[in-house]
Amino acid sequence: MSNTEFWHQLILRFAPGSLLSIASMDEKRVDCLDLLTFQDMLDKLRKTDDKILFELNTALPSESFSSNMDKGEKCRSIYKELLTMRVKRMSLIQHCVDENQANISRLRKEKSPITDIRSAQNTLRVIRSEMDVESIVNDRSEKAVHDRCRTFL
Repeated sequence: MSNTEFWHQLILRFAPGSLLSIASMDEKRVDCLDLLTFQDMLDKLRKTDDKILFELNTALPSESFSSNMDKGEKCRSIYKELLTMRVKRMSLIQHCVDENQANISRLRKEKSPITDIRSAQNTLRVIRSEMDVESIVNDRSEKAVHDRCRTFL
C-alpha cells in the first residue's frame, strides 16, 4: 500500500464516502516542471498544518470558556482537514515526481543537451526532498493534535 493509499484509507475511516477524489483536484493543474510553481502550491497546501496550534487553541478553548462545545466533533473536524491536506500534498508530490521522471526519460531519448537533463534531475531531486519535509510537517501536526485531542479521537 502506497503512502497516498494509506492516507486515503485513514481519511475514509474518519469521513466515510466524502473524500475519494480530493487528492487529485489540485495537483493536475500544477506545472511540475516549474519548481517555483510546485513549491508555491505545496506551500498553499501546508497552510492548514502551519496554523494547527492556533486552530486548536481557538477551536478548543479552556474549560472556563467551553460551555456547551462538542470538543470531540471539533477535534475530528480539524483532524479530517489535516488528513485531507496531507493526501493532497502527498498526491501532488508523487504526481510531480512521476511527471519529472517521465520528462528526464524523454530528454534522454531525444538526446537533449546534458544541461537540460541535469536541470530536470535537479528539479526531481528537490521535489523528492519535499517528501522528507512532509514527514516532519506531518509529525509536528500529529503531535499537536494528539496533545490537545487525545481523549476525543
